[in-house]
Amino acid sequence: MYQKCVENYPHSWDKSCKQQKNALNKCSEENVGIIKFVKTQCTPQINAYDKCLQENTEDPRNCIPVFKDLYLCTEAASVTFKEQQKEKTTSN
Repeated sequence: MYQKCVENYPHSWDKSCKQQKNALNKCSEENVGIIKFVKTQCTPQINAYDKCLQENTEDPRNCIPVFKDLYLCTEAASVTFKEQQKEKTTSN
């Protein structure tokens, strides 16, 4: 739903798709442990990316460097989360 909304409102997606974005975030947080972990580990990068998108609605390409920082953080957090999950299963 969120992706479709963004496609349908390319120039105002940040305002027009807020409800869908919130629903997607809620679903992710409730159902996927790794999302919660990444959000706690990468809060500064997430906030920086959100701020950049809000400030660059006309040209979100300006946010590519900030997005790369967020991507690298999420990848590192994902590895850490998986290692922790593996440790939990092997210690049981």
